[in-house]
Parts: sequence; structure tokens; C-alpha cells
Amino acid sequence: MRVGEFFETPHDGRPDFVISITAYLDETNQTSGSEHVVVAGFYGDCDQWNNFPSLWREGLGKKSRLHMNDLRWAGKHAIRRTRDLIAKLGSIPHKAKLRPIFGAVKVSDYSDLVATEPKHDGRVIINGYVLCLSLVMSRLALTLPPDAAVKIVCERQDTYALLANMLFGDASKRYARNPQHPYFKSIEFIEKGGSVAIEPADFLAFAVGKYLDENGSRKDQWCRPIFGGIEPKKFGYVYEGSKARESVLRIQRNTRLAYKSGIFI
Repeated sequence: MRVGEFFETPHDGRPDFVISITAYLDETNQTSGSEHVVVAGFYGDCDQWNNFPSLWREGLGKKSRLHMNDLRWAGKHAIRRTRDLIAKLGSIPHKAKLRPIFGAVKVSDYSDLVATEPKHDGRVIINGYVLCLSLVMSRLALTLPPDAAVKIVCERQDTYALLANMLFGDASKRYARNPQHPYFKSIEFIEKGGSVAIEPADFLAFAVGKYLDENGSRKDQWCRPIFGGIEPKKFGYVYEGSKARESVLRIQRNTRLAYKSGIFI
């Protein structure tokens, strides 16, 4: 499936910008709080996305797809099979003139606030995924021109989809009040492997996590081509300390109100 066809919206015309965002999350990190949770991806207009798939598939060579958790980082063939492959793939989104973006948070900064929250029946009151998604939307609101129409596409996340949709609806209304902000049109969740556009987002989220938590390690160093020579904090936000806590408290209040009103069943 061509990316352009996937993002087609014939009922109201294509958006000016299409943003493909995926999250690379380690659930263990969310409970231990020892590392950062990251939501990351690339964004660009329709022409840029249409140019991307053929370049990416050519870079993959004999591989059918890229998933960072499947790569081998040690052993005598690691340099050829992993380092050289991701060095080649890391440059491709930038050749297609797509732009990187991310949001990250260290769960230990606010884990005490959510320690007693219910986690059964998918009712996760707050998590790093939703907080990082809010950071990505904030960055896009400040980066994109006011005439941009933004569609956010994420890899399917059943546990967090309700909260993510609520966050998107609230933020899109807030940004719409200011004509200097882009128009946040929709958020959509697709199956793993549902679009080739998700793969560089998975790569970027993984790379940002290693940059923040394992700086200087083999994985960090080998993944840096996906940054396109740009310092990561120049194209994303990292919430730390009091900022993270304030955001969690605000989302907790809003989510509890949503439960009381019957939005979550």
C-alpha cells in the first residue's frame, strides 16, 4: 500500500501535512521508572511521504521490514547486519525531507503520583505514552504553519487509545482557538506493519531512548544516523521534574472527570 493512498481522505481533501507518529514503549520502564518513555516519528507533506516508501524499501535490501527489537547488536556479524543497515536507513527520512519529532518523559519523576491508580480493564489513568503524545502535539503546534492540517497516525495501542483520543480532542479544540496554530484534524491507530511510514518512527523512538538513557553506548552510537546530524533536543521535548508532575496531575484530574461523566465505560 502506498503511503499516499493510505492517508487519502476523499471526503474532505488531503491534509496539507500528514504526520506519522509511532511509539516505542517498554512497559517495564513505565513501572520501574528507571528509563525514559518516548513517542517519536517523522512528519511531512503528501509529496514528501509519497517519495519515502521506495527509498526505504531500497534501503532495506533483502529485509522485508525493520523492527528495532529484532536487530542483533552483538556477535561477529553485528556490524554488517545491524550497524551498516541502520546507518543506511537512518539517512533516508532526511533524504525524503521528512522532519523528526519526539516527546520523552522519565517516569520516576512522577511514579509516586500514579502508584495507586487502577490498571485493570485498560483503565490506566496516566502513563508515559499519553504524556509524551501531548509533548509531540505541543511541538507541532509551535513548529507548523497555521495553514497546516495535521493528521496523527500511531501504531495501535489498545491500552492507551481512549486516553490518547481524549487528549487529542481536548488539545485540538484548544489550538483551534488560536488562528496562528495549525489545524489538528484527526488521530488514528493502525495495526503493526500497517504502513511503511511507521518503521522510521519506531527507529527514531528507539534511538532517542538510547540517547537519553544509554548515552555513548553501542546502541546509542549506531542509531544516531536517524537524527540527521541534529541534536535530538532541538527537535523534541523532554519533560523532567516539576513539569512532568504538573502535567500528570492535570491529566489525572481531566481523566477522572471523564470517568465520572461516562466517557470511559
